[in-house]
Amino acid sequence: RSDEGTKGRSHGATKPRRRGAAAVEFALVATLLFMLLIGLIDYGWIFLKVQQITQAARAGARTAVVPESTPASVEKTITDWMGWANIETFTYTLTETTVVPADTEGKNAVVAMRVEITVPTAQLTLINTTLIPVPDNLHAVASFAKEGPS
Repeated sequence: RSDEGTKGRSHGATKPRRRGAAAVEFALVATLLFMLLIGLIDYGWIFLKVQQITQAARAGARTAVVPESTPASVEKTITDWMGWANIETFTYTLTETTVVPADTEGKNAVVAMRVEITVPTAQLTLINTTLIPVPDNLHAVASFAKEGPS
C-alpha cells in the first residue's frame, strides 16, 4: 500500500504541470489562430471592396457607351456606385479609344469607352497594420464598345 500512495502522489503532482503546459500551449495556438482569423477577415473585406470597385467601373463604362451619355452622367453613375459601396475617396478616368478605324467612307469605326478607378487601400482596411500586406491602391478597369453610329 505504501507503493500505491507514492504513485498517487506523483501522479497528482504532475497534473498541475500538465494543466499549466496546456494553458501555455492554448495561449500560443489561440494567438496564432486569432491572428490568422483577423487576417482572413481583412482580406475578405478587401476582396469585397475590389468587387464593388469593379462593379462601379463596369457601370460607368456601360453608361459611357450609350449614344446619349455625357461625361457628367458617367461621373454620376460611378459616384452613385462608389457611394453605395461606402467608398468616399477615389479617382477615375474616362478614355475613348478607336479599336477599329473607320472604313474608306469614314464610317463603321469601333470606339471603346474605358473607365479606370483607383482607390487608396488605407481607407478600406478594417485593421490598418503592416502585419497584413495589402497593395497601396485598389484598381479596376472596364471597357465596352460604344453603341450606335460613331
